[in-house]
Amino acid sequence: MAGLWMLLIPLWGQIASVCSYCLSTVILFYASKTIWRWYIFSTANDRTSTLTRDFPLPPGDFGIPFLGETLSWARQVNGSAFNLIRRKKYGNIFSTHFLGRAMVKITGAENVRQILQGEHDKVTTIWPTTIRKILGEHSIANSVGEEHRHLRKFAMKGFTHSALNSYISNAKKIISEKVKQWTDTAGPRKIYDDILQMTFEVSAKAMVGLTFPSNDDRNKAFSTFHEMVKNLFSLPYDLPFSGFRKGYQCKEILHAMLHEHLTKKIKRLQCNGNDGDDGIQEDNDVMQYILEADMEENRKKQLHCWDSDSERSGDENEKCGFTIEELKQNAVELMFAGFQTTGSSISSLMIQLAKHSDVRKKVEDELEEHGFLGAEDSEINLERIQKLTYLEQVIKETLRVMPPILGGYRRALKTFEIGGYRIPKDWTIIYNIRDTHEYEFEDDTEFNPERFSRQNWTENRHNRFRWLPFGGGARTCVGKEFAKLMIKLATIELFRNFQSWEFDGGKQPPMFPIPTLHPTNGLPLIYTPRQNTVSNGNVQFNN
Repeated sequence: MAGLWMLLIPLWGQIASVCSYCLSTVILFYASKTIWRWYIFSTANDRTSTLTRDFPLPPGDFGIPFLGETLSWARQVNGSAFNLIRRKKYGNIFSTHFLGRAMVKITGAENVRQILQGEHDKVTTIWPTTIRKILGEHSIANSVGEEHRHLRKFAMKGFTHSALNSYISNAKKIISEKVKQWTDTAGPRKIYDDILQMTFEVSAKAMVGLTFPSNDDRNKAFSTFHEMVKNLFSLPYDLPFSGFRKGYQCKEILHAMLHEHLTKKIKRLQCNGNDGDDGIQEDNDVMQYILEADMEENRKKQLHCWDSDSERSGDENEKCGFTIEELKQNAVELMFAGFQTTGSSISSLMIQLAKHSDVRKKVEDELEEHGFLGAEDSEINLERIQKLTYLEQVIKETLRVMPPILGGYRRALKTFEIGGYRIPKDWTIIYNIRDTHEYEFEDDTEFNPERFSRQNWTENRHNRFRWLPFGGGARTCVGKEFAKLMIKLATIELFRNFQSWEFDGGKQPPMFPIPTLHPTNGLPLIYTPRQNTVSNGNVQFNN
């Protein structure tokens, strides 16, 4: 027995050492979290605001020192579990810390309304560092104050009714050619990249006036643009082989291409369209509208300058035209918005129509009723397309269930109160689009286009921030009508060529939300060609 005790004494000593180590680790872990939380709280103390003592910070967890909850967010972002778990625990307004920032996440129409209508007063835009560096500080999304209002005013001229009508012919041609290619493949094929190539070409022409001399030039430009977009949300470290370095280098290549193109545009406008030596044809694109509006304003200002030169010379903030760098930044942003988010929306619509054959049949009946499924029709215009009211409902329901982006970023300009909580000055705010859609609509997982029928839905103050795939307030997406138009044109071409489509293997593709919502498997589908278009039976695409 004495010998047994002699053997157990060293073992007990080892057990005690392990327990002591584990206990010390746990104590150190919670002590570090407490110190980290105290530090975050110290950054939230705005001595200039009485709200600091009157309202508490939103509840939440700031994670571990420096990393915050970044690792948890990265693991849970795909299924939106990160937000869902914390909303159940803390409510629709909660604090967290990730990607190097203390922030507040906000869900619910009323809460979101206060954020989006507080632009320039309570909040301002603040996208992640990589987006600001790659897209540029002077793009519409990243500009603030008077510069933002100035850019937005001119950009809106490219999305009027007449402007949208003028984009249809070229967009229809590009979409039709791409969709018809799917019927020519006798083997497996995944189509998500095809959709992106299609929306890229449409966007390049409609947004900037870019056309490509050859397929190789187009494919090279697409690959460069796509690589840039994939790295928009990378870690903000400019290191060799880092995502940020790759994205920035792609941006530089695109800027070099755009520099020549935009310089020729400006030259032609300055010559009032009479200089034909450079071979440029008259353009019809958003950037053209922006340049025309800008030059018209410059002419008016010059006239004013001649009348009151001394007054003008003292106004350093007066805007007298865009620099070439500002134009390149906005050209890239316009192309990104028209390409990536529209491609995401088209793929999401195809997924929903594959899942819901009854909805697909109603869309088909409406297209047939309005003469879109007959012989090739080159007379498609905005007036005819706007009669497709059920398709409009389907698109809205698709964007409710599967919005292209998860939310938007803002920075608090001052300490303010929302929902009984204090939002500290300089903290980041994320308003959640998908979460708000889930929270605001009954039976939110049910796909029901009738939610948006004229009987059930009106565009009023109550509904304005319940459905917000295009944002809201002063920063509502300027190209939202263009995006919906392109989705409708793509839908028309799909139904002209195919009777139906279904998932390969019968399973809906897995989705990932960054940089925009997209199928991770390339979206393999099996199509049944429309008999009056293709008569050789089923065509399968799977790659």
